[in-house]
Amino acid sequence: MRIVFLSTLSLTYASFIGRVFPLARVLRRRGHDVQIVALHHDWPGRTFTDLVYGEVPIHYVGPMHVRGLGDERRQLRGAALL
Repeated sequence: MRIVFLSTLSLTYASFIGRVFPLARVLRRRGHDVQIVALHHDWPGRTFTDLVYGEVPIHYVGPMHVRGLGDERRQLRGAALL
């Protein structure tokens, strides 16, 4: 079965690591075609758009509503979101 998880979270967020990713990894190991499409917290500063993390392909497609630099997160508002 082909399964695509669409996530508004980046790979570095705890809820992604604790909920979405373990499920995707188990489904992948059971033979399903699993991919994750996600947003990234440092979209303009990224050097990649696709990666494989723990056997699961992850495709970053755009910026999140927050900007993350290290452990600091800052909400983007108004024109910054565009």
